[in-house]
Amino acid sequence: MLKNLFNSFIFTLLFAGKIIAQKSNTYQPVIENRVVNLLHEKQFHFKDLNKNNILDVYEDWRKPLDLRVANLVSLMTLEEKVGMLLINTLNAGEKGKMTDAAVDLIEKQKMTRFVFRNTIKSNPVSTVSGNGFAGAQISPFEAAQFMNAVQELSERTRLGIPALFKSNSRNHIEFDARAGINVESG
Repeated sequence: MLKNLFNSFIFTLLFAGKIIAQKSNTYQPVIENRVVNLLHEKQFHFKDLNKNNILDVYEDWRKPLDLRVANLVSLMTLEEKVGMLLINTLNAGEKGKMTDAAVDLIEKQKMTRFVFRNTIKSNPVSTVSGNGFAGAQISPFEAAQFMNAVQELSERTRLGIPALFKSNSRNHIEFDARAGINVESG
């Protein structure tokens, strides 16, 4: 029961958007790599997420999702599974810089899901200490640079599982827009 629940959770978490990987898909999606090497099989390209120079089932976007999920779960350590179940705030530092806290959450705590709370402004006001829970104000460019740096750090992990950023669900009245992913309004 718990194993099925966890498998369902991972399935939803990793593939809850546009789904390309269905049975014998022959369409080559655009594959970009920043850290890991690409594997080539016939005319197709794949990320070598676990860096073993072998096309594993979970890396093969042509395989059915249930096989990919089962393979990934079988390769994950208990720490990686627990890390995937957790969610925490992950903010950029001043000017969109990667923080030590971000590195710790990804590398040591094995986390893959985050709420991004930095306030995004066209002309951010720079403060040395940031804004605590909400993080420093950053520009859209700095936010994109930070998100890319987080994905690169995630790609360097043992299995290369990408990070997911979520907006905090609104289940209460809040007049402060920093409760989730923010953009400047007005």
